[in-house]
Amino acid sequence: MRFSSTLFSLVLVNLLIIMDYRGGEPATKIGNVELEGQDLGCKIKAGRAGNAAFIRPEMDETTGRQSLHFKRDPHFRRAEARGEEGKPGNFPMAGDLTIEYTIPGSNGSNRDVVWTGPLDISKPSNKLASVINTSRNGKGWLEFYVNGQKQTFNKKWGGEQRLKNVHLFTGPTSPKIGIYRAEASGGGVKFCPSNGIYLGGQARKGSDRVYNSWVYRYQISDSSLDEIKQSSRI
Repeated sequence: MRFSSTLFSLVLVNLLIIMDYRGGEPATKIGNVELEGQDLGCKIKAGRAGNAAFIRPEMDETTGRQSLHFKRDPHFRRAEARGEEGKPGNFPMAGDLTIEYTIPGSNGSNRDVVWTGPLDISKPSNKLASVINTSRNGKGWLEFYVNGQKQTFNKKWGGEQRLKNVHLFTGPTSPKIGIYRAEASGGGVKFCPSNGIYLGGQARKGSDRVYNSWVYRYQISDSSLDEIKQSSRI
């Protein structure tokens, strides 16, 4: 999957920019790189999983554009760049492009899918944007756009183009972008190395559930809806 911009308000000029990452720059501009093995809590040191899981600046050979390349084999839970606390929070976006909502009062594991596709992965790139209202009284809402088209949320959550009456203010939060989840199948070394260094093999070429994403630009702003419209063409 290839993204020219991912999550949050996307900005152009004269706007309040909190984050403006461009492909080819180090991932540390977004934040700390975190890798996790298949077991929950299995921390792998950044850059110490070989070609099985990584986040690094590379040229996207398909488009010829500089990018930040996210990769994980099936036996890794996540490859993630996590920003600083205190910046706006976000919905986690899974590798298969779903949006999940964490049910208030849970330990974070009780999530429900509120949006699923479509996303045309045959296109050279896709533009994604979110408009988030973080009202603290349980009346928060979310709008989500793909290539300028406002998306409709799942029927269970109202089936409308605005996800309503949700808690989107959680106090200090960390914006993050990554590829998530592990699968039961897929082979590979599934134990957690005590030294945080993965020495297992890479999944064979053509293996199922090997995920790659190339991010060309990633921006966050804390501004108005008009500014979001200006940048993301919605």
